[in-house]
Amino acid sequence: MRPTTAKISFNEHGTPVAEHFDDVYFSNDDGIAETRYVFITGNALWERWQNHQFPHYVIAETGFGTGLNFFVTVALFQQFKQRYPQHTLQRLYFLTTEKYPLSKDDLTQALAQYSDFAETKQQLLEQYPVLLEGCHRLNLANCGVVLDLWIGDIEQSLPAWHCPQHGLVDSWFLDGFAPSKNPQMWNERLFAQMARLSKTGASFATFTAAGIVKRGLLAAGFAVQKIKGFGRKREMLVGNYQATHNDNRAIYAPFFRYLAPPLHRGSRVAIVGGGIAAATVANALVNRGIHCTIYCADDRLAQGASGNAQGGVYPQLHVQASLPAQLQATTFLYARRFYDLIAQQGGEFAHDWCGVLLPAFKPAVAERQTKLLDQGIWPTELVHGVNTTEAN
Repeated sequence: MRPTTAKISFNEHGTPVAEHFDDVYFSNDDGIAETRYVFITGNALWERWQNHQFPHYVIAETGFGTGLNFFVTVALFQQFKQRYPQHTLQRLYFLTTEKYPLSKDDLTQALAQYSDFAETKQQLLEQYPVLLEGCHRLNLANCGVVLDLWIGDIEQSLPAWHCPQHGLVDSWFLDGFAPSKNPQMWNERLFAQMARLSKTGASFATFTAAGIVKRGLLAAGFAVQKIKGFGRKREMLVGNYQATHNDNRAIYAPFFRYLAPPLHRGSRVAIVGGGIAAATVANALVNRGIHCTIYCADDRLAQGASGNAQGGVYPQLHVQASLPAQLQATTFLYARRFYDLIAQQGGEFAHDWCGVLLPAFKPAVAERQTKLLDQGIWPTELVHGVNTTEAN
């Protein structure tokens, strides 16, 4: 459940270096320029956005690292929305994976030299999740960007992505450490998942021109082209997905998520109920420009809740790693970020992020709590032990 964090150092140029792979996270010469050349220009993002005919665009990345690719992309998307405020494209989804996430302190230091993205960096650092395996969704306020940070091995993450019949991903950022230093990632299973998830015509770009990458992409159905690499690098690869259908899209998931056509601006939705679920659904839809009408049997909202004056909210964590416990933990953390965002937007509700104390009120509970802490599978930011004095 708790991942291994990245071990990094900083070389003489101030560039972060991953000790796991003995490789830099981005170019010593100019990391921002490298991202713009390799991933922005390599995917022709500006032109693709101009010609996009749907309300959202999905970018998938194979290594979040310091988040530099994300920051550069968000800045460009903000420019796009300012230039074309009435364009159909209004929302950007950035799906990214990371096996060895940086600690918040290391991430802060790695990004300190980049003042270009101050507001986006602040939002990311404020929402940077407790490092726990699974998907962490971060909503960036006022810019129409959603970041899904999947912490864990990419071979477990990508098969968990649900995919509609026409595909999910519009562009790929094939980032990560060099194939010679990270061969575990660059394999046929990665390329097969890319094919499963790609829309017809989905673009890709990568800094590498290694033969194993080129051959793997070709075999998976991508057209591949070599172009000049960034800076002193001689070549890199770009291309797009050529297949018009993929029969493997439904077989990876236990159920099919996309049962109805998507809603869009101008859609009208009826919500039956007047509680917390109705309010959060309405909030999500209205933020996407979708009109909602709430139908409630009572004369006031929120009349069906408990009569208790207050409640404590916390996840049920198991001693052993389990999917139910992971689901509770990640949704709890998402809820905390959601409440923070509502408060920042002016929403008023009584709350106190004081933590919840779970007393060991009988020997069996004390034994279970001791085992839970001794296993060490949950981050200490989520749960930790206290002594009698601290509890008092």
